Amino acid sequence: ASTVQLLARTRRADQATGLKDTLEGLQVVGGAIFGGSKRADQKIYGRMIKNAKIESRGNDVSLEVMIPQADIDSLLAGK
Repeated sequence: ASTVQLLARTRRADQATGLKDTLEGLQVVGGAIFGGSKRADQKIYGRMIKNAKIESRGNDVSLEVMIPQADIDSLLAGK
């Protein structure tokens, strides 16, 4: 498995909270769109979106996505 981690730092804590809320909204919509697809690659994207961990602490917002090796192999095999 591989993990992708991103960190965003805002000027104020309320901005971090707003960013986290926006990302969580996009996570719900993206997970539904891709997760309901019949295409295998889009189902993988849906799982990745659904399983993403989004947190905020103070001015920081972190996003972490763990991708199983089998999903990486499937995506690379399709290219």
